[in-house]
Amino acid sequence: MSKTCVYHHAGSSGMNTFKTEVFKLDNGQLEVVFTRIKRKRFPDGTEKEFVDQVSQFTANSKEELKGLDLPKLRSTKILLDSDFFKGEE
Repeated sequence: MSKTCVYHHAGSSGMNTFKTEVFKLDNGQLEVVFTRIKRKRFPDGTEKEFVDQVSQFTANSKEELKGLDLPKLRSTKILLDSDFFKGEE
């Protein structure tokens, strides 16, 4: 099944990057994915990024998506306040 990205937001705090993406699936459902990427600095000065946490939710509509028990993150608030939820579905 393919999916199309219909919303994307990324931000960072310290050594962490937070990414929020909403995809529209072929069957019309919406899938939201919250990803936390940590960056670690090693004593030799090199850095490496790794995915620390991924939360994924699926809904049949924007209204249903808004009603889900989404994580209590700044990224969630940004998504819910975004233009993605304004206007017609």
